[in-house]
Amino acid sequence: MNTKKTKFINCKKCNKIIKDPGVLHYKNGYPCLICKACIYKELFDNDYNESLVKKWCKEFDIPFLEEEWNRFLNLAKEKVDFSEPFAYMHIPPFGKYLAYMKLHDWINFTYEDGIELTKWREEHEEN
Repeated sequence: MNTKKTKFINCKKCNKIIKDPGVLHYKNGYPCLICKACIYKELFDNDYNESLVKKWCKEFDIPFLEEEWNRFLNLAKEKVDFSEPFAYMHIPPFGKYLAYMKLHDWINFTYEDGIELTKWREEHEEN
């Protein structure tokens, strides 16, 4: 079955049938088999723990750049009252970050490239 053309997925976490707009996609266009809501809720429930954000960056093979990630997280925190129910869905920082990393400036970079870029930045900040 060609899942790239699939309009629905069965979320592996919540086991709900999710229509395509409720799903994040890999760079190759294939849908993630865990729905947006489950990913966003997991990140939100863990206070956007950096190691968890990195886990999802690795899953989507996008670079984790702390400076960029913090920009999206802070923007979301400024605009949304995170004490509201389902606040994590209003301006989801990971969804915005993922979309940003799929833009032309970052599309060819991988998770491993992000590690190397972070090391390079740290080395050059010390000098």
